[in-house]
Amino acid sequence: MKRIAMITDGWKRMVTYAWVDGMVRRIHELDEDICIYQYNCYGNWRKEKKYNQGEYNIFRLPDLNEFDGVVLDCNFTIDKERQQELSAMLQQVQVPVISIGHAMENYYYVGVDNTTPIKEMMEHLHKEHGCMRFLYAGGPKGHYENYSRMTAFKSYILEHGLMEQDTWFGDYEYATGVKFMDRFVKEAIPFPDAIVCANDNIAAGICARAEELGFNVPEDFLVTGFDNMEKAAYFYPQISTITNDRGKIAASVVDILHKLWAGEQVESFTFVPTECVFGESCGCENNGKIDYRRHIRGHIQYNIRAQVEDEQRVEMESRMSESTDFYGIFHAMSQYIINHDSDAFYAVIDKRLWDGIDERKLACKGYPKDQMVVVYAAEGSTILNFESVEAMNEHLAKAGRGDAYMFTPLHFHQYTVGYTIVKNARFLYVDPYFYDIQNGCARAMEAMFKQLQLEKINRRLEEVYNKDPMTGLYNRLAYTEMIGPAFKKYHGEKVACCLAFFDVNYFKEINDSMGHEFGDTILKCIAKILTDLQPEQGYSYRFGGDEFVVFFPYATEEKADAYCKAVLEEVERSGISVSVGRVVTNPEADVTLDDYLAQADVLMYEMKNAIKAKR
Repeated sequence: MKRIAMITDGWKRMVTYAWVDGMVRRIHELDEDICIYQYNCYGNWRKEKKYNQGEYNIFRLPDLNEFDGVVLDCNFTIDKERQQELSAMLQQVQVPVISIGHAMENYYYVGVDNTTPIKEMMEHLHKEHGCMRFLYAGGPKGHYENYSRMTAFKSYILEHGLMEQDTWFGDYEYATGVKFMDRFVKEAIPFPDAIVCANDNIAAGICARAEELGFNVPEDFLVTGFDNMEKAAYFYPQISTITNDRGKIAASVVDILHKLWAGEQVESFTFVPTECVFGESCGCENNGKIDYRRHIRGHIQYNIRAQVEDEQRVEMESRMSESTDFYGIFHAMSQYIINHDSDAFYAVIDKRLWDGIDERKLACKGYPKDQMVVVYAAEGSTILNFESVEAMNEHLAKAGRGDAYMFTPLHFHQYTVGYTIVKNARFLYVDPYFYDIQNGCARAMEAMFKQLQLEKINRRLEEVYNKDPMTGLYNRLAYTEMIGPAFKKYHGEKVACCLAFFDVNYFKEINDSMGHEFGDTILKCIAKILTDLQPEQGYSYRFGGDEFVVFFPYATEEKADAYCKAVLEEVERSGISVSVGRVVTNPEADVTLDDYLAQADVLMYEMKNAIKAKR
């Protein structure tokens, strides 16, 4: 079995599942025993650096040298620190590394040739439509593909002596096109003959906003895009674009690895063929490669399905928030995911979460192996139990050909708390917003974790409130809160209990002659003896000063005598003298707990007076 590790940084909240889908299809065509482990994050979605640190930590989970090949899709990793860290990590890798869409020194590249098709599109604009003045509407400034397309744009301008009106940068979203169009109007910038956009989203935003502002494409200026997304073909005007077949790119990745494993030579750069698709936005006619009725039907079906899935997602999040433990949270998440065309779901978390530890003690880098446990695992409707993460990993390693596992981080800001694994998440091809599901899970986990922390703090406060700080025994207040309900319970169950009252003899004289520190030592010694000899289900209390009370159920006269005798002998061996009075309750009698305590107190003083009389 060959294993491929994929390191992917999603575009904002979306997973580019086309890579996985294309690779899986090619694996099945080759009929090879290959499986994919995808380590996916959303490190560029939020602007919070600490949050993104928690996202990118998933890249530290795998030992890449344990795989047969590594595939990178980190086009959207724009944080310089993360880029350097990723580069340093790859330098330690001894297996083939392929980068999708981003050329990196010493690694294989697979993607489209961003230079040739841009020049072909500009040639068309220049020769067929007479364009002389051009503007490049770009995506992120540091993005490799955007930079490559911009470089090709500038190169064509120089080669043909044309006019570059400007180069603008934004992101790859529709809103960038809207912003660019507003800039033309706000700053009274003359329109160029053609706007060459880095992708179809930007092109669609420009066309739509132009119409809203009273302008028309292609009458006032021409617009082109890139990627040949569905919206380009069905938009009005139909967007002129360039194909970018992600399925073929993914298939090429598998083919390259297959050749490398066979010992064949492979070129450093592999370009998947592209094609210019001319449409209405550049002044050409509608290319006619579309079925509007089928598209509208699909759009209606998608909206209906999306509405149902939104309702199911709300129900899932509600079940998560109502869960009383971490298992319940992941059970709700698993049911949603497996019911949405996935084969299995696994969840691994830091076991210290149950203890409500200070989150600052959680890991910020890596996943501590000695702390990680499998909290949930389901394959279809079957719930699995794994004694360890290692056992789960061994189970995953037995995967069939073409299986794909997606690992996604769970974290509270920069603090790592675990990760989820989804097997064959086919639903992501039509619904790529897995981030929303994962983030809802993390929020539910954090709320539960905060509740556990609060309960832990309350227990500590209760201990401070109810414990005697010197001896560590419960205090008189705790006796009142605990023994009253316990006595009532056992009395109702017809269970006899023992109540023993101990008092140190000559304690004032000891304090006066030997000092209070010596007196404290005696009290601690008695407390330890009472605790060590305490019967099962019993409780020991420092009742006040040099007085102690012990309570235990299922008592008989014989057990009570034996217990008191053992305490007295052990105390005497320590050179201490105490008096004790004890009673055994009668479940049939109408006697209160206070009455029994008073009886024990009287008996204790009888013993004390007898000892004094012998002195």
